[in-house]
Amino acid sequence: MTETVKPPIKEGDVLSLTCISKGKKGDGIFKVDKFVVIVPDTEIDETYEVEITKVFSTVAFGAVVQE
Repeated sequence: MTETVKPPIKEGDVLSLTCISKGKKGDGIFKVDKFVVIVPDTEIDETYEVEITKVFSTVAFGAVVQE
């Protein structure tokens, strides 16, 4: 039986996140609790203001907020 877990974030959230690794295509991998957020054009160990653009049941996508 699969348990439905509500993601800890929602579209439009802006969070300060630190990149923990890189994915196969070079996108940054971030985590909010144990939830994975993928953000392009980021570097490992750097912290970014990230706007969440899309949320699915197991992963979210975001973009760096340009100041």
